Amino acid sequence: MTQKRKVTLEPGGLSVPVGSRTVYLFQGRGERTRFAPFIAAGLAEGDKCALVTDLLGRDDFFRALRALGVDPEANERKGSLAVITSGVSVDSLTTLAPPILEDAEANYRDIRCINDLSRKVQDGWTSREFLRFEVKGHLLAAQQPVTIICQYDTTAIDPRQLGHIVAAHQFTVAPSHAGKNSVRRSLSQVIFDGMDEQLRALAELQEMSLKLTASLGLDEMLGAVIDAARTICRTDYAAISLLSESGELRIIKHHGLSRQYLNRRQLTRNDPSIEKLFATAEPVIVEDIERFAGLSPNYAAWKAQNVKSAVTLPLISNGKVFGIVGAGSASVRSYTQTEVDAMRILAAQASAAITNARLFDELSRADRAKDEFLSTLSHELRTPLTPILGWIHILRKSPEGDLLAQGLDAIERNARQQAGLINDLLDLTRIVSGKLELVYEPTSLTALVETAVDQFRPLARERSLNLDVAVPDGPFICDVDPVRLQQAVANLLNNAVKFTPDGGRVSVSFRVEAGNGAPSAGFPAGTGPPPTAVIEVADSGIGIEPYFLPHVFERFSQSQTGIDRRFGGLGLGLAITRAMVESHGGQVTAASEGLGRGSRFTVRLPVVTRSQANRGESFATPAGVAGRVEPLGLKVLVVEDSGDTADMLRMWLDSFGCAVEIAACAADGLDLAPKFRPDVVISDIGMPELDGYEFIRKLKAMPGFEQITAIALTGYAREEDRLNALAAGYDAHVAKPAEMHRLIFLLKKLAGA
Repeated sequence: MTQKRKVTLEPGGLSVPVGSRTVYLFQGRGERTRFAPFIAAGLAEGDKCALVTDLLGRDDFFRALRALGVDPEANERKGSLAVITSGVSVDSLTTLAPPILEDAEANYRDIRCINDLSRKVQDGWTSREFLRFEVKGHLLAAQQPVTIICQYDTTAIDPRQLGHIVAAHQFTVAPSHAGKNSVRRSLSQVIFDGMDEQLRALAELQEMSLKLTASLGLDEMLGAVIDAARTICRTDYAAISLLSESGELRIIKHHGLSRQYLNRRQLTRNDPSIEKLFATAEPVIVEDIERFAGLSPNYAAWKAQNVKSAVTLPLISNGKVFGIVGAGSASVRSYTQTEVDAMRILAAQASAAITNARLFDELSRADRAKDEFLSTLSHELRTPLTPILGWIHILRKSPEGDLLAQGLDAIERNARQQAGLINDLLDLTRIVSGKLELVYEPTSLTALVETAVDQFRPLARERSLNLDVAVPDGPFICDVDPVRLQQAVANLLNNAVKFTPDGGRVSVSFRVEAGNGAPSAGFPAGTGPPPTAVIEVADSGIGIEPYFLPHVFERFSQSQTGIDRRFGGLGLGLAITRAMVESHGGQVTAASEGLGRGSRFTVRLPVVTRSQANRGESFATPAGVAGRVEPLGLKVLVVEDSGDTADMLRMWLDSFGCAVEIAACAADGLDLAPKFRPDVVISDIGMPELDGYEFIRKLKAMPGFEQITAIALTGYAREEDRLNALAAGYDAHVAKPAEMHRLIFLLKKLAGA
C-alpha cells in the first residue's frame, strides 16, 4: 500500500505523514514560535496555512516568519495565511473551519495549521473544553489532509491535566523531564513525572492511532482496537461485537474469551447492562457485575468467565450505534476521569477506523464481484450466439426438412436465452434505481401458477423430471402485476429444474392461508388479519450449503463461481425474484437441509382483492399464452431503420391479416402517413436525424392524426424510456426483442380489432 507523503515539522527535525496530529508541549513564551518554519515552508510549497492564537501570539509568529524571509501580512491579504485571534470557542469551529477547508480544496495543495490556544485557560477553559475542541477539530480536519500542530504552554496549564489531550494526537514533541534539549518522540517514548499510570493507557491509545492510520485491513484494525481496549481499560478480556437487525450483538473479534462463554453469551441492545449506551452513545462502566445479578440474561455467562467488572464502548457511524467494544476484568475496578476520556477517544477512533475498513472490504468485494460478473456476462452472452450463428450457416446450405425445424428450434431457444439475460440486466437496473413499477390488475393466482408450470413441462419431460403441481379449485382472484409475479415464480421454477438431476422431482404448490396461518378454502371474510397466498417450489436437487443460505438472494451471488460453473446464469434470478415479491408487499424465503438434499423456496403474499390507488391499465398477458387471434384487418405503418427488423414485422403482421407499409426513417413515415392513412403506427425510437419521440409529436400535430394509435417498439427499455415514450404521445411502449404474440395482443387491444 502506498505510504502517505511526509511533511517536516522543522528543518532537521521530526517528519510526519501529511494529515497527522502532533502535540507540542513547551515552557514559556520563548519557545512558542518554535514551529514557525512549519508555516513558512507551507507557504513556500503552496499549502493553505492557518494560525489559531491570541493577539500576543500573532505578533510573536509574525516576527518569527519575517526572520525567515516571509511577509506574513502579504500572505494574509492573499489568503494563503489565515490568522484567527478572536471568537474562538468549541462551537465556533463549525463556522470558522469550513471556509478555510473549502478555500484550501479549491486553491491549494494541502493544509497546515498551528493551534496555539493554551492561554484560553485565562478565559476559564478547563481540560474538558480543550479536549472537546481537539476532538471537534480532528473530526473537521478528517475531511481533508490537514497537518496540525496543537501546542500547549505547560507554564499556563497544569501538565497533570494534559494527559487526555495528548492522547488525542499521534505524535508528541515535549521537553524531557531533565529539562535539557527537547526530544521528538512518539508518545509511547515520552515520560512525564508523576503521570506514568495515566500515560500507560494514553501511550497505548496513541500507538493504536498509528496502527489504524497504517492499514485499511479490517482484521488488523480489529486487533489494534482489541489491544488498545485491554490496555486502556486495564482488563483481561475484550471483544468487538456488531449489532444485527434483530438487535443481537454478535462477536466478530475477541481476546481471552472461552468457548464456553461464546456459546452461552446472550447480549442484545436491550440488556440492562448496556441499554444506556444505546440511548446516550456514551461509554458504560460497570464497576461490579454483581449489580446485574438476576437482571441481565448474560450474568451467568459473565460469572462462568470470571468477569467481575466491565467497560462497554459504543461504535458509532452516521450518528447511530452499530456495535460495541466490550472489555471485562477479573477484578472489581474503578476508573479515573482521564481513563474515561481516553475510552471516549478510543471509541471515536475505533468507530471511524472500523467503518472505513468495512467500507474498504465491501468495495474490494464489490470490485471482485464486478470482475467475476463481467467475465460471466461475456460468457453467458457469447454462448447462445455460437449455436445461432452456427445453425444459420448450416441452414443456408440445407434449408429444408427436419434439419430446418431442428435449426429453427435451436435458434429460437438460444435467442430467447440471450433475451432473458438482457431482460434480467434491465430489471436489475430498475430495481437498483428504485424504478421498478408494478401494474396491478385482478389476476387468477391459480391460472398464473399453472401457466408458469406449463412453461417448464417440455424441459421436464426432456430431462425425465417429475413435475408436480398442486393448486386448489377456483380462480382466487387477487390484485397483482401478473407479468412480474409470474416472472418471480418462473425464476424459482427455472432454478429448481436447472439444479435437479435427471429423473428427480420438482413440485409446485399454491394455497391460501387465513390470517391465523390456517389453510383457507377461500378468501375469508371479516376484519381479522388478511389472508396470505403461499406459493412453494421444492426440488430434490443439489441443495444449498448452510454457509451460502443467507446469501442466496443477493445480486451476482452463486455458490459456484469461476470457469468450472456447471449451471450457467448471471446470479440475478433470485435477487430479481425477491425484489418482485417484496414490491408486492410479500416475502420469499429459502430452506435446504444441505448439499444433495434439495431446496424449498416459499413465497408469501398478502391477498389484496381491491385494486390499489396507483394502479394503471395493463395490456399484459401471462407469458407464453398467445391465444387464438382472428385476422386483424388493420393498416399498420412500421417506421423502422433496421431493414431486417422491418422485413420481419411485415411478414409477421401479414400473417395476421394486416396491410403493412414500411418507412425506413421518421421523415419517410411523415410523408407516407397521409397517403396510407394507417390505423396503427409502430415506430422505433432511436433513428437518425429525427428520433421516434419527435416523429410521433409531428405526426399527431398533422390534421386527422391527432388520435392515431401508436406503439413504440424500441431497444431503449428503461422505465424512463417508457415514460418518455408515453409522454411523447405513444399509447404503449414495447421493448426489443418483443414477444410477438404480446405485440399482436397489444395491437388488438389498442386498435379494438
